[in-house]
Order: sequence, then structure tokens, then C-alpha cells
Amino acid sequence: PDQGLFLRENLKLRLLNARLSLLARQLDAAQVDLRRAVDTIERYADRSSKRTQVMLDLLMQVAQQARQSQPARPDDTFAALAAVAGPR
Repeated sequence: PDQGLFLRENLKLRLLNARLSLLARQLDAAQVDLRRAVDTIERYADRSSKRTQVMLDLLMQVAQQARQSQPARPDDTFAALAAVAGPR
């Protein structure tokens, strides 16, 4: 119980790091952080709790979507910018 605050803060930092990794397109680092967050929750949280199950499901969905995402190709980016700029 007296370590609960540190556990929550560590989990919060781990999830923030995963978010920053996703934004920076560092998908491997994000996967590692998400996996460690899931491991922490599975180890210390009550697995029979509905809230814990929902949180684990959401983390698994994020990890799955991060695995499936492809980095943007420069050609696609230039085409999108040209479409927005319109004819000149």
C-alpha cells in the first residue's frame, strides 16, 4: 500500500513514454513501453476487476494498432501537400 503511489506514477510515466514514442514514429520503443505497462498491470492489479480488464484490453488494442501502422512515405506526403495547395 505505501508503494502504490510510486507504482501509479511509474505506470503513468511508462504510458506517457509510449505515447511520445508513437508520436515520434519509434514503434519498437512504444511496443516495449506498452508491454512493460501491461506486465505491471498484470502483476500488481486485481485481474478480476472490470476496470483492470478494460485497461488491459485498451492497451492490447493500442499495441496491435501500433504494430499495423506504416510510416508515412515521402511521396504520399508530397502528394497530400500538392492536393491541399491546389493549382497555382
